[in-house]
Amino acid sequence: MLWLPLALLAAAAWGASNLVDEHLTQTVPKSACILVAISGFFAVVPAGILFLLGYITWPGLPMFFLAAAAGIMELLLLYPYFRALTITDAAFVVPLCNMSTVFTVILAWIFLHETLGGRAYLSIALLVASATLASVRKIRGAYPYKACGWMILAAGIYAVQLLLEKILYDRVPVTMGYGWILI
Repeated sequence: MLWLPLALLAAAAWGASNLVDEHLTQTVPKSACILVAISGFFAVVPAGILFLLGYITWPGLPMFFLAAAAGIMELLLLYPYFRALTITDAAFVVPLCNMSTVFTVILAWIFLHETLGGRAYLSIALLVASATLASVRKIRGAYPYKACGWMILAAGIYAVQLLLEKILYDRVPVTMGYGWILI
């Protein structure tokens, strides 16, 4: 049952990261490109730690390109994410990340031939419902639909990234694959 504490820790770290991201959008010049560059710079820190611990070795050219594609997708998804955060609050933006689940399931069904059971589809429906409910409220007197569009784009890019990561992690250890994605 080691996965449960790790999953909870990951969710807490992701929540803290979103709060830091929202703070950055309020203190750094409101340019999504600058925010993506800052995020990319800090991604090198865990990659360096993995390298120093010996987890990053040469995975071979095909796996290198797969990791590079996943890393590029991660940087690409940050642009619409930060655009959405410059438009509205993290409390609106973060629930819309749940939309990536829908895109991920569709891509996994098409490319990996994965199928889900009824409980999984119910879970996805609940995630979509929660994202929808979060997106129909007024924030600062207006409906932030532009942010919703940016987050749907980010969710689609994130789904592609997750698909690439799944393929990569099926072929190399997670720590090595993740390290190359971060580089």
